[in-house]
Amino acid sequence: MEALMSEFFNDTTTAFYIILIVWLADQYDAICCHTALTKRHWLRFFYLYHFSFYAYHYRFNGQYSSLALVTSWLFIQHSMLYFFHHYELPVILQQAQLQQLLFRNHIQPQAQPATPSTAPTTPGPGSPSPSSSSSSPSAAPSPSSSPNPSTPTTEQTQQNYITELSQLDLESSNAEAQHTNADTTQQTSVTTTADRRDDSVRGTS
Repeated sequence: MEALMSEFFNDTTTAFYIILIVWLADQYDAICCHTALTKRHWLRFFYLYHFSFYAYHYRFNGQYSSLALVTSWLFIQHSMLYFFHHYELPVILQQAQLQQLLFRNHIQPQAQPATPSTAPTTPGPGSPSPSSSSSSPSAAPSPSSSPNPSTPTTEQTQQNYITELSQLDLESSNAEAQHTNADTTQQTSVTTTADRRDDSVRGTS
């Protein structure tokens, strides 16, 4: 290939650099071109800039061909940087952010603690209070530690409920006793008045 190019350009150096430019363009297209827009349009810019060098070399019979080749390579390199910066780099950054987000979502469930049991959240009479456990995390919980007074336990609520029921029963029983006492006193008063009337009637007779 180099021999054919050197026969066409009458210069082995120019032929070597042309082959090198074409190889670099092929590597750029294979490695860096991933989006459809870059694959479709960048090759057109490369063909345009490279064909311009051939046209110049053919028109002016090889005068300043090295300068024309450098100019063509600079335009090709500019098109490479432009397409990579405007179309390839945003896609690469988006893929990197997506991978980082998926990695974080994969790590977070592993870093979370075990799920708590279905036991009641309020401490029992033998469980330590949250304040004592937070103040001394290294100390073992003692069975004599009392729960937090601001939050009543289930046993305390049950005891309060039982006492309220007993008070209601006592009040109802007291009301019934008072009512029965009133009835009995009323009955005794009625019987005494009836007896007095009978006695008065008997005395008059």
